[in-house]
Amino acid sequence: MLLSHSTFTELVDALELCLGSSHVHLHDLEPWSHDGTELSTLPDVVVEPGSTAEVAEVVRLAVVNKVPLVTRGAGSGLAGGAVPQRGGIVLSMARMNRILEIDAPAMTVCAEAGVITGDLQAAVEAQGLFYPPDPASLSICSIGGNVACNAGGPRAVKYGVTRNYVLGLTVVLPSGEILKLGSKTHKQASGYGLLHLFVGSEGTLGVITEVTLRLLPKPPARATLMALFPTLLAASTAVTSVLHHGSLPCTIELLDHTVLTAIEAHLHLGLAPQAQAMLLIEQDGLHLPALADELAVVQAVCEAHGAFGVEIATEQHERDRLWMGRRSIYFALKALAPNLRNEDIVVPRSVIPEMVERIKAIGVETGLQIAAFGHAGDGNLHPGILFDGSDPEQRLAVEHAEAAIVRATITLGGMVSGEHGVGLMKRAYLEDAIGPGAIALMMQLKRGLDPHNILNPGKIFEGEE
Repeated sequence: MLLSHSTFTELVDALELCLGSSHVHLHDLEPWSHDGTELSTLPDVVVEPGSTAEVAEVVRLAVVNKVPLVTRGAGSGLAGGAVPQRGGIVLSMARMNRILEIDAPAMTVCAEAGVITGDLQAAVEAQGLFYPPDPASLSICSIGGNVACNAGGPRAVKYGVTRNYVLGLTVVLPSGEILKLGSKTHKQASGYGLLHLFVGSEGTLGVITEVTLRLLPKPPARATLMALFPTLLAASTAVTSVLHHGSLPCTIELLDHTVLTAIEAHLHLGLAPQAQAMLLIEQDGLHLPALADELAVVQAVCEAHGAFGVEIATEQHERDRLWMGRRSIYFALKALAPNLRNEDIVVPRSVIPEMVERIKAIGVETGLQIAAFGHAGDGNLHPGILFDGSDPEQRLAVEHAEAAIVRATITLGGMVSGEHGVGLMKRAYLEDAIGPGAIALMMQLKRGLDPHNILNPGKIFEGEE
């Protein structure tokens, strides 16, 4: 941050006057220097506002002093979006963690941006309602961060992603103006779609402080099927077959042999050693008998592709046992190597088998072990590259592998991110995916709203200095 000592001191004094000195931090800033990636840069100061009005004042101070400002939710992101790459102010939303209203008749919930997603889900489910998006980090990630990155999760195959549930936002613009967009209505066709301009904008266009979300009735019945496969190709091919047999599961998760081996070493679940892949498929609805009929069809489709060891669970404890391995993937994989880079790509469902084959071929070409898993039902895969970060050759191989995976994704008609966002990790590849015209338009929008490039500078694309 290019401020003189005296000017920085004046800025800190102004921040403390606005927020109180206990909510302005100048020391021990490492926890705010990184997200879930390996990237890390120390901020100059961290602030924790307690209201939208306080956020607006912090933004005004950042703009007046031309200081970079990075909004941070829970720091669980996997794209480097919350890393304060250029120093400056980190604006933490941790204190803004209240659920403001659950309107059961309107089937909406209004919450501050710092509310933990899992807490929001539990609160609405206690009233018989349902918020479907379920990112893997839902027990720690915040709803504002979910909106900023358009988070997804396993249930996206049936229910969609965060964007599909956002009805209203309170946003602080780079000018410090407080903008309220949308409403509690479930249909909106009134003017430009400004509301969704901010969904997925990764904190580069405004600071999201409050979110209004649509809810659904909570499905009373749920059942899970686990199927093991003799080859990864058989499992990935079965995904598209399941989707063409008249039933739409709420989740279809794919795990390859590397993942299964890691899970077995981590949890000792008794998975068959000859299994080269697994599918976890979940159905929900009104009645368990109907779900049993649907899963019987799914089982037959899977077995036609060579599936064995099929289990169907309807009781909660049985379902939890089947899901235990999927939920432990990151911990299990991290035990296999010193470092793990978790990729996020999305391809058309029709090319999932080819994409999975290419991922494995890239692993062979680069000499790296690459685990393949993810939300196969909507084409969103998470190749996990295992490596030793202390080895320069392996670090270089990782960069080659990542670039090759992204090139293959784009060649097959996919996008560089399905749910993690672009941030710093995928910034170099975005233009290849969406074209220079789209990048130019995005930069025009950024300059129009944030002419001094204050909000989360350098993320998504380089932007203007």
